[in-house]
Amino acid sequence: MIKLIAIFTMLIDHLGIFIFHDNYYFRLIGRVAFPLFAALLAFNYLNRTHDSKKFFYRLLLFAFLSQPFYMFAFQTIELNIFFQFIWGILTFESFRYFLKNQKITRFVLFMLVFFVCFFLSIYTTYQGFGFFTVFILFLYLYSLKKNFYNLKLFKYSLITLLAESLLFLNPWKYWISVFINLIFILYLEKIESFKQQYFREINKKYRYFFYWFYPLHIFVLKIIQLFL
Repeated sequence: MIKLIAIFTMLIDHLGIFIFHDNYYFRLIGRVAFPLFAALLAFNYLNRTHDSKKFFYRLLLFAFLSQPFYMFAFQTIELNIFFQFIWGILTFESFRYFLKNQKITRFVLFMLVFFVCFFLSIYTTYQGFGFFTVFILFLYLYSLKKNFYNLKLFKYSLITLLAESLLFLNPWKYWISVFINLIFILYLEKIESFKQQYFREINKKYRYFFYWFYPLHIFVLKIIQLFL
């Protein structure tokens, strides 16, 4: 259900870009898609530890497969959304590695990975805002899983997310995405049905639906735009 909502709102967002000349209301609806996809990604990754490497490599594969479609559709050289998820996973894993044994060398490694991935995110769709959103959702869901309900880092990271949005969300109309993300994160743990039901994996035959839907639908929409 949540995945379908995320796909639908993403489609509305891209319809607004390619077909309806960057329509404000279509783009506004589309602001919902990214935090939903980021939360689904974080939850599935954290709850499928037996094949997390396979999960990561599949994400990396589709990131590269989607890049030509993304560059063609948006006429840009920036990286697609899959790469933003990859930066978030790498940063979170370096942080989790530090938590297991809080040595100074591991902290230095975490900071190195953090700044490298943050730098790369600037050249990725959603830029630094997207990077912090994915990383913070990983921290939050991990804190819920481990019962770190008083994890101070998460509270500080919310402030960081809000402050960082000042730098990366230039058009004032996209400030709504800041509040959507904050509200979504703050109330995620309170929506029991969301955690217990909708985060369950959809039938395996639909596992790759989103992976293929993302590059193909923006390609088709771009073709339609060229003929309008």
